[in-house]
Amino acid sequence: MDKPPFQLGDTVYVVQGCRSVPVEKTCPVCFGKRCVTIILGNGELENVMCDYCGKGYEGPRGYVVDYELHSAVRQAIITGASFTNHKWEFALDYGRTGTGESELYRDEESAEAARSKLMEKMKKEEAWMTENRLNYSKTNLTWRVGYHRKRLRDLEREAEYHRKMLCVAVEKRKAMKEGE
Repeated sequence: MDKPPFQLGDTVYVVQGCRSVPVEKTCPVCFGKRCVTIILGNGELENVMCDYCGKGYEGPRGYVVDYELHSAVRQAIITGASFTNHKWEFALDYGRTGTGESELYRDEESAEAARSKLMEKMKKEEAWMTENRLNYSKTNLTWRVGYHRKRLRDLEREAEYHRKMLCVAVEKRKAMKEGE
């Protein structure tokens, strides 16, 4: 067993991992207007409610709750050490245990460099996920427009049928009154 890289009482710096903090941002699809205008294949313009900021029971809000990454470098003192599964793990003064030596830094500058590298990686992943979510929303939007336009045609046809049936009923009533 090797000697531990840190001793009890050593001051170290820990990169506190990325955590997400909720932030309200203007909707990137409707830009706060709560509806969007799309151009159909035949050139017609159609206004529809924004599906990107309208998830859930509230409907479009004009903003989305996004999560921004946050990380920090924290100073800590080593309060315990153990050798488990062929590696050293350390307990820190603020209650964190099981911290591996790869997560600890002797100086604040190297910890800050590691934090910056971690944030850069996480921001790339976040940008990729946001782009995919936005593209899916656009695809879903075109389906909604097609569905609601079809439903409107069907309902207009149904309304026309019922208008005709009312006319027939009125004509029959007039005929019955004239026949009396």
